[in-house]
Amino acid sequence: MLLLLPVTSQPQSKKGGDVGGQGTQDRRRSPVRSSPRGSATHWNSGLDATHRDPRGSAPCGQVWRQPSAWAIRDRPGRSSRVLGSWQEPRQSWEERSVISVKQFARALKAHGCEPRRSGSSSQYVAKCPAHDDRRASLSFKKGDERALLATCHAGCDLRSILTALGIRRSRQIAYKYRDEVGELLYEVVRFPGKQFRMRTRSSDGQPVWSARGTRRVLYELPAVIDAVKTGKWIYVVEGEKDADAVNLRSRGRFVSTTNPGGAGKWRKEFTEVLRGGRVKIVMDMDAPGRIHAKHIATELAGVASEVRLLRPKRGKDISEHFEHGFKLHDLVRTRPRPGPGGIPQLPDRCWRGAFCDFRRATSASTEAPDEYLFAAYTVAASVAIGPKARFFSFETKANVYYVLIGESGESRKSTAMDFGQEIITEALPENVDVHAGVGSAEGILDVIDEAAEKPVLLTARELSVVLKKAHQRGSQHLIETLTELYDGARLDSTTRKHRVRVSGSYLSFFSATTPEWLRRDLQPSDIKGGFAGRLMLACGTRKPPLPFGGPRNADAWKAAVGALRVAAARDDVEVRPNPEAMEIFGGWYRKRYGRNRASKTLDVLSHRIPLFAWKMALIYCRLEGTSEVSPEQIRAACAFADYQEQLQAYVFGQQEAGNRLHDRVMRALEKHPFGLPQYRISQLVRRVPSGTLEQAVEDLVTRGVVERIGGGRTPKYCLSNAVARYGKVMATGS
Repeated sequence: MLLLLPVTSQPQSKKGGDVGGQGTQDRRRSPVRSSPRGSATHWNSGLDATHRDPRGSAPCGQVWRQPSAWAIRDRPGRSSRVLGSWQEPRQSWEERSVISVKQFARALKAHGCEPRRSGSSSQYVAKCPAHDDRRASLSFKKGDERALLATCHAGCDLRSILTALGIRRSRQIAYKYRDEVGELLYEVVRFPGKQFRMRTRSSDGQPVWSARGTRRVLYELPAVIDAVKTGKWIYVVEGEKDADAVNLRSRGRFVSTTNPGGAGKWRKEFTEVLRGGRVKIVMDMDAPGRIHAKHIATELAGVASEVRLLRPKRGKDISEHFEHGFKLHDLVRTRPRPGPGGIPQLPDRCWRGAFCDFRRATSASTEAPDEYLFAAYTVAASVAIGPKARFFSFETKANVYYVLIGESGESRKSTAMDFGQEIITEALPENVDVHAGVGSAEGILDVIDEAAEKPVLLTARELSVVLKKAHQRGSQHLIETLTELYDGARLDSTTRKHRVRVSGSYLSFFSATTPEWLRRDLQPSDIKGGFAGRLMLACGTRKPPLPFGGPRNADAWKAAVGALRVAAARDDVEVRPNPEAMEIFGGWYRKRYGRNRASKTLDVLSHRIPLFAWKMALIYCRLEGTSEVSPEQIRAACAFADYQEQLQAYVFGQQEAGNRLHDRVMRALEKHPFGLPQYRISQLVRRVPSGTLEQAVEDLVTRGVVERIGGGRTPKYCLSNAVARYGKVMATGS
């Protein structure tokens, strides 16, 4: 299917042959469309249609080409006199086509027209297929914007030429984009071969092939706004053709939309239009389509009331899905894989007993994600239990280092930390030493020494500040001290004040940061040394806005406070799992043993994942007042440990421990989630020999950290798992 449109050339003149009494024109050279008798025909002229030489039948003038017009002059030059003129017809003999010069040449060659280059110019000549041509009367070349310009000097128009070649004309399809009140803003015109151009309308209604300065909106915007208000499902697809295919089947029950420009052109203003709506995103099954769909799901998470990610059952897009006879309800739901593609969700199984009470008490009163609230109560429970309870294996205690990770100012990390400290202060006013800020290793040791046998909770509103202090000159052993105190190690150190001996310490740590700052400030030595592996992580999706907060459930809050007080009052005990729970834990442990991970960093971090399961089992057991771990408690603890391993892949999965070149490559790819060719990576990763960089990229591809997109001479590379940590959050309700 080919589309041909009239072309308007740049202002120029083309001179025909010398015809002053010398016979007819040389039709191979003249650009004029002539009649068989040698007369020039015009359309909108007030003069006679033919100007003839008195001595013969040839025209007495030369034909000159002007913008969108023709003129006959008596002689060349500016002083020439115009004998007649006319405007071009709507469909002229010289036309613009989306068929390329190479495609046109191949069609001519297949028809036996012998196309060849004319000299050293960019023009080609061939025998015209529309008439019995014994010499090359057809000339063609590439015009502006890669359009085909073709001329038959024997008078055949392009329509007859294409018909002779078996190439059919087809009309363009214009998709209209309107504003909120239905006024036309611009059109996206689709040409055969999936070529697109945008156009607007001038004040007099004429098309203008540019949309510069025009506001971009979603396709079918008025219907989308109405669907958000009425709660209808909104299908977000890639391309106007797919959107129309879905809308044809809607019958008013739902609406389909898309963004202009295709994959990779989603804007923040499109996200705001869908705020509060119910959205189903249908991905195309090529690599850019998957990345695009998951990016939209990422942007809409926490903004739309419900988001589902779907894919066709067969075919590469929803149109092919319909062509195979499937319907909308046959679309397959897909859940973004845990890891870089999106934030894993805390399993429902982890919410047990007092944790559920705390969520009921606070969830409706804050925008903070429930994962942050879970972290806050875990920290409160760890300091309430204290050193009196321990898990039988390796004398594991319930203290935790918990870090909330989220975007600054959006995720409500500080709100969740405030809830945790408030419930600790109310439930355990005398039992816990809470200290804000971490200044130095000496300061931490002094705090623990003064606390004597009490549990100590250190809080830091920004973990990045702690890491920067630990790595600046003059600050020694801060990270090492925190690492050893986590395990209750015995420390013998001399501070500026006095000598400190710490044994049997019980330290919990609660902090927050952003994912970018954490990856920037956490050094490879912190990962290899085990500090990063001791951090429990919490990432979540911000809830719908609550401008004035909400009421707190007083009864649920009282139950959560009471559970902490009871846990703090229990006697010393060594907790063991019952035989069934031990069998469950053993099966889970053997299943994860030897699992292949994306990087060396994840191998290092995963060593302490079983420790997280033991700690959570101990916390569940003490809060619920049992003397041994039940099967349900160990299942919940193992689910929490798996969740933590998925979060480690999300935060650290694209970071290499100790290989700075790999880190630089992945940081460059992280800023360009839709992929980069190797030469662009080389420009961003400066001062690296091309051979060394090529080997580093291939190493990352071999380990599965980086994916190669496409083939050919210049393939692109992007971070693995499609979206590759492009999004801040994952889709909900999928």
